[in-house]
Amino acid sequence: MLQGRLERQRHTPQGTSLVLQNAVPDSILAEASTYSSQYHCDAQAVEPTQLAVLAKSAFWLHLIENQAWLEQSNVLPQKGHWQALAVELSVSREALYRELAQRRAKARSL
Repeated sequence: MLQGRLERQRHTPQGTSLVLQNAVPDSILAEASTYSSQYHCDAQAVEPTQLAVLAKSAFWLHLIENQAWLEQSNVLPQKGHWQALAVELSVSREALYRELAQRRAKARSL
């Protein structure tokens, strides 16, 4: 995201709108959608917003070439600090949890 503020929302069957991400400049919008062929969220610009579009293949290539700090150190946050880590990394909790689960599964298979 280049400028502005955008909320990524999911609507519950009861009609409640849950804000899953509050995207600000330099954050990645809806990175979790790269893990799925369907992703059921809406986005609403809260301020005038300018986005940059990146192909999924380019996004994945960037992730491969720029490994996260988790790859370099085996120290993970203590219980109760995962949400703060997601905020620090500018990713959703769900995306962080999926990535950690994949890394744990990979480590178990080695």
